[in-house]
Amino acid sequence: MVKLWGEKEIKEAKVDKQLRDKVRADIEEKVEIGKPRFYSNNEQEFWYRIENRVATADAIRRFCDAVGDVNPLYLNQDYAQNSIHGSIIAPPFFLCTVSQFDWKGVWDMSEYGYKIAGFDAGAEVEWFKVIRVNDKFRVHEIATEVIDLTREDTALQFLVCADKVYTNQRDEIVAVVKTKVMKMIVDPNIKSQLAEPRLKYFSEDEVAEWFRLLQKEEIRGNNPRFWEDVNVGDQLPSTHHIFSLVESAAFEAVCGRIKSWRFEMTRFGSDSWRKMINPESGLPDFGGPHLKDETARRYGSPRANCLAVQMQAWLGHMISNWMGDAGFLKRLICQVRKPLYRESLALCEGVVANKYTDGKEHLVDLNVSVADHYGTLSIPKAMATVVLPSRCLRGADNSRLEPATP
Repeated sequence: MVKLWGEKEIKEAKVDKQLRDKVRADIEEKVEIGKPRFYSNNEQEFWYRIENRVATADAIRRFCDAVGDVNPLYLNQDYAQNSIHGSIIAPPFFLCTVSQFDWKGVWDMSEYGYKIAGFDAGAEVEWFKVIRVNDKFRVHEIATEVIDLTREDTALQFLVCADKVYTNQRDEIVAVVKTKVMKMIVDPNIKSQLAEPRLKYFSEDEVAEWFRLLQKEEIRGNNPRFWEDVNVGDQLPSTHHIFSLVESAAFEAVCGRIKSWRFEMTRFGSDSWRKMINPESGLPDFGGPHLKDETARRYGSPRANCLAVQMQAWLGHMISNWMGDAGFLKRLICQVRKPLYRESLALCEGVVANKYTDGKEHLVDLNVSVADHYGTLSIPKAMATVVLPSRCLRGADNSRLEPATP
């Protein structure tokens, strides 16, 4: 068994570029830079399996249930068939239920002598086609680069970048997701040094007010938001969320991230599960850092924290509410700067940053963010680009909501 790096080796590598280059090369070997990984429909495939092969109406509904999205365009066939789309479509971030955004190729590097901790550092998602009910998917992924981001005041850390491509049954590229996952080499004997987050007890009045604000959220729907009516500086109506154990479990389940222990024991193999023992019970705990505080601490976090893609899905929900049925979310570029810890309120906000045309497309750039009840920004400034209908276009030109596939 290879001895894991400890504090001494990590300190040496932080000041020795040759050592860091070796670590980077080991990670590149592990993720197989440039080699496509094709996701499988095989039920026995655990790491690279497509979770939702078909965007059925039920699968779309379950995703909306997990996000709190009540847009009738996604849920009501009678409404949707009279919309510009002619049938139910899926929210943009339904993609993460087809296959998760985070890169799976580098969680365990004990064979190289490293204990790995990490977090999803965000993603750049570009959509080319609407996801229509009963679309079928193929997915492949390519690790593109590993970047040494170690600095004097940081951990020994490397950014693993990959492209994930979603293709439908018509051989159309639906979306490309550029994932970014930060991986850190950590001392297995040192506990997390992150400060314990402040906990707030919410009064019944505060909860009732948050729910009142949620119920007032505007869904633009079949009332087109024309490009000409949008101005730089316009505020998007906010959306109001909470991050709790139930919210996390609902989202992780719909994305296929949590499964019965039978499958998890098989997935992690004969020995890896031994590293996931709950010290209170002796049973393996496969929940990861997003459900339980005690499990999160084993991953280096003082408290369970929100998945980056869950916050991105909330932003997608806010943007879809604002742009209406005739809008098309073209791009979202997002970086996660701070954790959103469990038992928090989460506020999504946005503002129009720019508007312009590109050929026949009438585009609007938005700056969007996610903050907790203290105003701490987990996503301080993501950028979204939306295609809106224009009053100067008529007929087919104005109903073409999707950019051409590259």
